[in-house]
Amino acid sequence: MLLTVFYPYQYLLRQPNWQSTLRYVLIFAGALAIIINVIYTLRHRDVTKYRDLLVIIVIAVLLTIGIQVVDLQQNQSASRNSLAAANLLTSIAKTKKISPKRLAANSTSVYTGMLIQFDHDNDKTYTVIIDTDGASYQLKHTNLIDRNSQYVQ
Repeated sequence: MLLTVFYPYQYLLRQPNWQSTLRYVLIFAGALAIIINVIYTLRHRDVTKYRDLLVIIVIAVLLTIGIQVVDLQQNQSASRNSLAAANLLTSIAKTKKISPKRLAANSTSVYTGMLIQFDHDNDKTYTVIIDTDGASYQLKHTNLIDRNSQYVQ
C-alpha cells in the first residue's frame, strides 16, 4: 500500500532553503575574491599567476550564478504553488470556521483530486475539486485505502 504524505499549513507557509543562502554567500565571496584579485593583477602586471587565478575565479562565480538563477526560478515556482495551497487551506478553514493550522494537504500545489485532512483524522479527509476557472472549489468526503499517513514537519 502507498503511504499518504500530508503537508501541514505551517509547512506550506515556509519553504526552508539553506542551499540558496549558501550559494549567495559563495557568489559574494567569489565577487570579493575577484575584486581582490583585480587589485593584485593591476599592481603586479608582470606576474601571470594572478591573471590565471582571476580567470578561474570568474568562471567559478559565473557557474554558481548560472546555477543560482535556475534554482531561483524553480524556488519561485514552488513558492507560488505552496502559497496557493496555503491560500486554499485558509479558504477552507474560513468556510469550516476552524483554524488553518488544523488542516493538512497531500500536495504543495493545488489541483483537482488533492486531499485535505482535518485534525490528522483519517475520517475527516476530503478530496478537492477545483472549478475549471480556478476560482472555486468543492470538498467531497473521501476514504483513504491505507489509513497510515505521514505528516511532514
